[in-house]
Amino acid sequence: MKIRLGPPSLKILLLISVAIAIIVIVHYRGDKTLFKNEKTENKQQPEAPSNTALPADSWRFIVSGDSRNCGDLIMPAIAAHSAKYFQPAFYWHLGDLRAIYMVDEDMAFADETDGHKLACTDYVKRAWPDFIEHQIYPFGKTPFYIGIGNHEVIPPMDKPPADIVPSQDNLIHPEIKGAQFTSRFADWLLAPAIKEQRLKDRDCDAPSTANQSKSAGKSNVPLKPCLIYPRNYYHWVQGGVDFIYLDNASNVFGKT
Repeated sequence: MKIRLGPPSLKILLLISVAIAIIVIVHYRGDKTLFKNEKTENKQQPEAPSNTALPADSWRFIVSGDSRNCGDLIMPAIAAHSAKYFQPAFYWHLGDLRAIYMVDEDMAFADETDGHKLACTDYVKRAWPDFIEHQIYPFGKTPFYIGIGNHEVIPPMDKPPADIVPSQDNLIHPEIKGAQFTSRFADWLLAPAIKEQRLKDRDCDAPSTANQSKSAGKSNVPLKPCLIYPRNYYHWVQGGVDFIYLDNASNVFGKT
């Protein structure tokens, strides 16, 4: 029986294939690490660098934003990973906490898993408390700074919260009238470093700087205390770096 190999080009291709197969077999027998087990290889990969690898006088911080729709899953992962490997000086969220114009997918999925459907009215009430519980609290003792984004002023969040009663005192910080964000996140907008910086800058809400200077010229007029209210814009200095957040969502940049 004769075996026809076809035209010369096919014969050459067949010889090349056989040669490659022989080379592979010989090399494998000489070095059995040619084909590595993926699981073994993965175990040999180095872990992420730890904070001990930092040069002297160096420090880290973590910054991100727009955690709508997936924040309840992603933010705890960021918190756990950064605390384990990087030990950041702080975390800074740059706004767009929740979608607001629609039910966030992670919240909707959590409710569907429990056999419920999250209604829009219930979602609006729960959106920011859910953010605080599932996205801020996982950072534990790591300082958490927060900024306002355009999603924070989407109706109905653009109206003052029901428990804020307009008064003459509120006129000195109109941001509260522009968005619920200011009062709902007051604890983070007045984080210790931010409040300390404003006191250092004499950036008071009441009494005004002008009134303070007039009172200072009269020895019998005591200086009134510097009152600090939460704002959607702020800055603080840390490690020689000036971190500044401006409010371009509710059109409030401040006078100073």
